[in-house]
Amino acid sequence: MDPLLGDCSLANLARRKSHKWREYPPDVLPAFVAEMDFVVAEPIAAAVRDALAIGDTGYPYVGELGEAFASFAGGRLGWTVKPARVFPIPDVMTGIAEVLMATTAPGSGVVLNPPVYGPFFLRLGYLGRRVVEAPLARTDDGSYDLDFEALDRALAEPDVSAYLLCSPHNPLGRVWPAEHLLTIADLCQRHQVELLVDEIHAPLVLPGAAHVPFASLDHPMAERA
Repeated sequence: MDPLLGDCSLANLARRKSHKWREYPPDVLPAFVAEMDFVVAEPIAAAVRDALAIGDTGYPYVGELGEAFASFAGGRLGWTVKPARVFPIPDVMTGIAEVLMATTAPGSGVVLNPPVYGPFFLRLGYLGRRVVEAPLARTDDGSYDLDFEALDRALAEPDVSAYLLCSPHNPLGRVWPAEHLLTIADLCQRHQVELLVDEIHAPLVLPGAAHVPFASLDHPMAERA
């Protein structure tokens, strides 16, 4: 038992009814999808129990979400957030899709950095947007890094209207430093494209790395992204 993750024994995980643990026969150990294979923190479990006890299962209300996230962002990420600019969404990909629908035209190009989170490609196809690839560059030590020349070329392609950046990068785990993010900001500003930054994995960076929230940068694009 891990003091942080709780009892994650295979026997207990196999009792779960999520897609991961029901898609395949019991003798298969599934690893095809990221899943919450840990015990829910007791304050969260208590809040769910309290809600169920009074039948509180209606449509959600934003409540103090903005204030709660602003407190978390300030304490964990060193990022000052205005609570009024925090909006609830069903999931990350839905939020990305809604923003792209509002800011880009059907058939326009959206730049991605493969190898990257697979559903990016799938959802852009559903939206009728065209994927424009600016692949990450393989480095001498076998890892990957942003290829700014490839990114510059991709952003310059006709009808490219947006760039979807994964920061920290999934699945590679790269935490982009501030100088990389500032170069991205310069390129997006010069090419006049919208910038969406998926920072969902920001709280998971390993010791020794520091996530830089894009909106915390001292750059005009930080207000627009």
